[in-house]
Amino acid sequence: MGRSATAEIARVVGDDRVSQRDSDRAAYSRDLWPRDLIGVREGVLPPGPEIIAWPANTAEVSKLLALAKKRGLTVIPFGGGAGVCGAARIAAPPDDGESVVPGTLLLDLKRLRRIRRLDATERIAEIETGIIGEVMERELVHRGFTLGHFPSSIYCSTLGGFVAGRSAGQLSTKYGKIEDMVLGLELVLPDGEIVQLDEGMLSRGPELSQLFVGAEGTLGVCTAATLRVHPVAETQILRAWSFKGVAAGTNAIRTLLQSELRPAVIRLYDEFDTVLALSGKSSARGADGSEPASGLSALLSPKALAGELFGFFPSLKKEALTLLLKKPEVLNRLAGAVVSDKCLLILMFEGPREGTAIEAAEAERILASLGGTDLGAAPAERWKRKRYAVSYRQSKVFAAGAFNDTAEVAATWDLLPRLYKDVKEAIGRHAFVMAHFSHAYPEGCSIYFTFAGHGRTAADSRRIYDAVWNDLLSATHHAGGTISHHHGVGLSKARFLPEELGVGGMQALRMVKHAIDPGRRFNPGKLGL
Repeated sequence: MGRSATAEIARVVGDDRVSQRDSDRAAYSRDLWPRDLIGVREGVLPPGPEIIAWPANTAEVSKLLALAKKRGLTVIPFGGGAGVCGAARIAAPPDDGESVVPGTLLLDLKRLRRIRRLDATERIAEIETGIIGEVMERELVHRGFTLGHFPSSIYCSTLGGFVAGRSAGQLSTKYGKIEDMVLGLELVLPDGEIVQLDEGMLSRGPELSQLFVGAEGTLGVCTAATLRVHPVAETQILRAWSFKGVAAGTNAIRTLLQSELRPAVIRLYDEFDTVLALSGKSSARGADGSEPASGLSALLSPKALAGELFGFFPSLKKEALTLLLKKPEVLNRLAGAVVSDKCLLILMFEGPREGTAIEAAEAERILASLGGTDLGAAPAERWKRKRYAVSYRQSKVFAAGAFNDTAEVAATWDLLPRLYKDVKEAIGRHAFVMAHFSHAYPEGCSIYFTFAGHGRTAADSRRIYDAVWNDLLSATHHAGGTISHHHGVGLSKARFLPEELGVGGMQALRMVKHAIDPGRRFNPGKLGL
């Protein structure tokens, strides 16, 4: 990049907020895309940016982008680095062996973290996009409001990441996804121009802010968002139900939502994931109150398998875990053979005290009429206590020599059964797999698949990992589902986006990209561009 360019950047942000240190380049070389983590485990990092800068406000971002245009620099916007699709990773060829991508400027936006405005009358907040989700929510709650957006990564992801990836939180059935909350955006375009897009009820013509929601930093830098907020709920009601099989459980979800009920949380676990959801260190008894198994039956019980695979019980040796994951089809059949047909449904209602009680009572009546078994509040309360824990278990799987990942596909209700069956079979040829259904709406639902696999070497693990994603995305496409509900596209799904959008849709996306970023300098390689 040259010393003169680095000096120019330092004149904008200060010497202490620009870096070319190898340690910083390594830290910003990736997000949490599991494909990269396979190499990281063996000390192999993807190539990093040539320079990192930490702007503190929109004006500095504008000056940096104007400088980047003059210098022809590639720009990578960076939030919390919590993405799992490689959207914040520099799109250099994988395994190319280079440690730095020349001419690349990465902007860490976490210094843009103020709540600029909160209007209690309009219930609108203007918030800078570098703020960490949990910090934002805590500050809003202190003022009596909530965004209602609670992704599993809330402690390590930013508002900008939510907007870039079309994020969904755990309460999306009531509050919607991030695109439902965005009323306007403050943007810095690739030439450094600052643009305010104020939408909501004052919108006129096309809703331009939505063009940048889900753009993954390919069209510029989003520095602030105007968001719809809600008063903190007066009360919450948590309940758990059991249904016989996935089909009965998904029918119950559809019936509830099409009856105009809107629980904040609605989650259905498939048979194996139900065992995991109901297992815990607090009790050794099964969901039906039975005593724990012993000997070989305990080793092969779904609770033991689930615990070892996803970090609950470190009882199996690393060698046993490796052996099991090397035979994923056998392991999946074994898991299917030892579990019951029960599927756990978690519900959480929140809002005004009286109205929420009425809504929960009506849901109880409907679920009972559909053959559900009321399990009380305990399983739902346990879910709430543990709901962010999954984000901290991945490291245990990788430390054991295996890998794991998640895929969040979605479809309308008529296509959902085939999507579940075909994608589970596609993943199961290569890895151990289980699933739950969440982010449900009157028209359809997302399925969240979790899988784990193992290869003899890092190269073999990447081969298996790539085969999983190729087959699961292909199965999703042919079943009529969407390849991404809320994790974004990034690099991991980029090859399949043209198939999903079609020739016309992809052409329109390329035209937008060319009009806004004709130099193709912003986060290249993402969204199939």
